[in-house]
Amino acid sequence: MSCELPDGYATQEVNHLTLAYFAVAGLSLLRELDRVNKDQIAKWILSFQVHPEENDDLDNGQFYGFCGSRTTKFPSNLVKDPCHNGSHLASTYSALATLKIVGYDVLNLDSNVLLLSMKKLQQPDGSFMPTHIGAETDLRFVYCAAAICSMLKDWSGMDKEKAKEYILNCQSYDGGFGMVPGSESHGRQCISLPGYFMERQAADGGFQGRRNKPSDTCYAFWAQVLYYAVTALLGGGHEGVYAAVERPLQLAQTAAVMEFFLDLYIYSSNLLYFFAHPSLRVTDNLVFAWHWRSCCWWAQILHGLVGLVRSPVTATLPQIGSRLFLTWGILWSFPETQSHILVTSLVISWSITEIIRYSFFGLKETLGFAPSWLLWLRYSTFLILYPTGILSEVGLIYIALPYIKVSEKYLVKMPNKWNFSFDYFYTCAIAIGVYVPGGPHMFTYMLAQRKKALSKAKTA
Repeated sequence: MSCELPDGYATQEVNHLTLAYFAVAGLSLLRELDRVNKDQIAKWILSFQVHPEENDDLDNGQFYGFCGSRTTKFPSNLVKDPCHNGSHLASTYSALATLKIVGYDVLNLDSNVLLLSMKKLQQPDGSFMPTHIGAETDLRFVYCAAAICSMLKDWSGMDKEKAKEYILNCQSYDGGFGMVPGSESHGRQCISLPGYFMERQAADGGFQGRRNKPSDTCYAFWAQVLYYAVTALLGGGHEGVYAAVERPLQLAQTAAVMEFFLDLYIYSSNLLYFFAHPSLRVTDNLVFAWHWRSCCWWAQILHGLVGLVRSPVTATLPQIGSRLFLTWGILWSFPETQSHILVTSLVISWSITEIIRYSFFGLKETLGFAPSWLLWLRYSTFLILYPTGILSEVGLIYIALPYIKVSEKYLVKMPNKWNFSFDYFYTCAIAIGVYVPGGPHMFTYMLAQRKKALSKAKTA
């Protein structure tokens, strides 16, 4: 990290410390911090801290935090600052966050001067300037200042009441928050999680589908996917839906609930892993789980083949295959598709379908029966959700085709040592054609199941 940045990042040299924070945080999320020398990183970051000179007046208005790079520690003709102090609030936040990630105890820092000088950056309206030489003031730097105080466990660096007042003044008419008072809401500032979803967490740590229901792993997946999708849709439009649901969606689509002992093993082992490693975030466990849970969908197909479950493989295979293909082969592989409105209709169709399905089968397995209204939902909502889901799937594959062709991703050209060629573009085009017989097959199968199930309910 102490070496020069690659050519492509040279223009971002002044943000060297922030780029390092992104890299280290990414390695931490991937649990790959052992690849770097953490002590060396901590020493490098500490070298960016600005300390006052022995005879400096601490009331001189300067901010003694962390510089963003080596160049900001030297004089510049572009900045009228005779002190050559390039401390920046965002760089200080990045420095402390990175130090914590690599295991350095930030409480060992001499934070008194840092916090005292940072408080002088706070403006009368409660906002913060990022540097002592003047710059824009907005909610980003209020967050940086609050995070710095939190990490140092000392709130003397800001007037909390003024900051709170400024944050509330940034709230817009729609409930969201803008960068400054009077500006439109922006998703980056709306970082709090509304209470309803958290209220669905039961005493055992799991999530319930609705009030007074037992917690269930399936609810945790699909309720989370649906909640994130709707929240993103209402908060910033359909462009942000995929980013909000990516990880839980990938896991839910590669971890079908399995009949018999396999589902018990998978879910219990994941929960045991979670409680054995409480320091990991929920998303960390999702990332850990999705890679090895992909076998579950294929095991469900195998169960259909050998007769362990009643669902015929001709109905199971198209649904599982298409969902895996869309999740990994289209949305994950080609990010250009992720902001399309069809992602919203796809996620909502899948989520509502699975929430109803798991509720229905969960009650049947537990109580031996399901309420008539839930039976009706199980065998009626597909009349709308199957067409919307299938059309969304086909539409996203079609939208991805130009990107597939240009990128040549997954393309295997000849000659090669295997004497084999593969064109993903034509594979996807053929996949669209498969929907022509596959879609009606799934729909007519569910129509037959609906007729059978509802007729049994009437005669019961």
